[in-house]
Amino acid sequence: MNIDKLLRAALEASDEGIVVTNAEWRVVLWNRGAERMFGWTAAEVLGRPASELHMRNVDPQELARYGAELRSGKGVRLSGPRARKDGSTLQVESQVTPMIDDAGAYVGALGTVRDITPLVESERALRQSEEKFTKAFHANPDAIVIVRREDGVVLEANAGFERLTGYSVEEAAGRSTVDAIGIWVDPQRRREFVAVLKAQGRVSDFEHGIRKKDGELRHCSVSSVAIDLGGEPCVISIVRDVTEQRRAEEEIRNLNVTLEQRVRSRTAALEEAVREMESFSYSISHDLRAPLRAIAGYAKIVEEDYAAQIDAEGKRLLDRIAGGAIRMGELIDDLLDFSRLGRAELKKAPVDMHSLAREALGEMSEAGGGQRRIDIGDLPQAVADRGLLRQVWTNLLSNAVKYSRQRDPAQIEVGGAVEGDALHYWVRDNGAGFDMAYAGKLFQVFQRLHRDPTFEGTGVGLAIAARIVQRHGGRVWAEGEPDKGATFHFTLPSA
Repeated sequence: MNIDKLLRAALEASDEGIVVTNAEWRVVLWNRGAERMFGWTAAEVLGRPASELHMRNVDPQELARYGAELRSGKGVRLSGPRARKDGSTLQVESQVTPMIDDAGAYVGALGTVRDITPLVESERALRQSEEKFTKAFHANPDAIVIVRREDGVVLEANAGFERLTGYSVEEAAGRSTVDAIGIWVDPQRRREFVAVLKAQGRVSDFEHGIRKKDGELRHCSVSSVAIDLGGEPCVISIVRDVTEQRRAEEEIRNLNVTLEQRVRSRTAALEEAVREMESFSYSISHDLRAPLRAIAGYAKIVEEDYAAQIDAEGKRLLDRIAGGAIRMGELIDDLLDFSRLGRAELKKAPVDMHSLAREALGEMSEAGGGQRRIDIGDLPQAVADRGLLRQVWTNLLSNAVKYSRQRDPAQIEVGGAVEGDALHYWVRDNGAGFDMAYAGKLFQVFQRLHRDPTFEGTGVGLAIAARIVQRHGGRVWAEGEPDKGATFHFTLPSA
């Protein structure tokens, strides 16, 4: 059996790098493990100084010290970065043993090299994690405390714990939060906390009271987790002072109670006002109509029975009296319609707006001074209260007819379009128009921009149309120019 061959075979089979150098640090053996680690083949390194290869990044003075110790017969344990052929480095741990001949002379060294790069990187990552944890631990504004699970003795705490409890870390360390410090206000809450922690291994947002060093009570929310630190069962807790937050919530609850009481009171007052308005509307409807009918009737009687005794001026005045009574009746009707709009329940259903506009137009008087042309285009279908929308079309179309009747021909255009989430409708005429400086008054009750007696009306029709559209969630507006016509727009939400 050839011992040398067996020994070389064993060295080559080793997963670790085996490097043998002579007394001048020149490589005489370089196994496959060394080839895998450092990238050089045995043919490339044999006979070359180790200081030019894997140990080229080692300080020459260190190399000299290692050589002196080896020559004195001492083994050397080395660790640190070593160079690779491609210029990179790896972390190794080496055990170098001196080789002595039979005469006791130093003839070289045998080094066993182990790659510990993954271990070093893990240790570095662990140190970095520990440093980050330490920074976060001490910089966190909330109180963080680590206690022994067995008896609640404080092992570590941060500055937030000092601010919250009034106890310095030095005062709290080694003392129990239950007995020595005694920050738990309610023992029953602590028993509940411990029961949850034992059952689940963690507790989230558990609220309890604590007593500070100076006796002040604070309300806190704690989240804890049970862990083992160095084999010792511990609990890490993050404690947040929520005293001001709970105090603010209590104030909000009290304000809500007060607000609800005020709302109930105001609602009752509003309901009473509505009842009074309904009573007033009833009075308008019944008590004022009779005198108006009497005025109109007596004016008619006087005109008929005393016609021979009344001159032209008298007849004109009687006509004015009768006409005023009639207009007053119309105004009362419009006001009652306007007041009822706020209480009417919306009965929404699909509405064919084209046919509804034609229906409203068909009920209008054909009276006028000249020709009239009305074009009704395609109108998108809406989902709304058909009866109320009919009133909108009636008011807008009658308004257009009224103010364009002096044109020959009078031209009225009705159109509509779908624009995003809105249905847009408009009525355009070539009539008297208006000054845009006063456009904001058009949809207010009793606001009229034309005082010419040629244009009859009470000034409530557009206000009624606007109220109906607004109750459906839409909006109204108008554009116009004196003597060049006007366009009235309204929108409804798309179904």
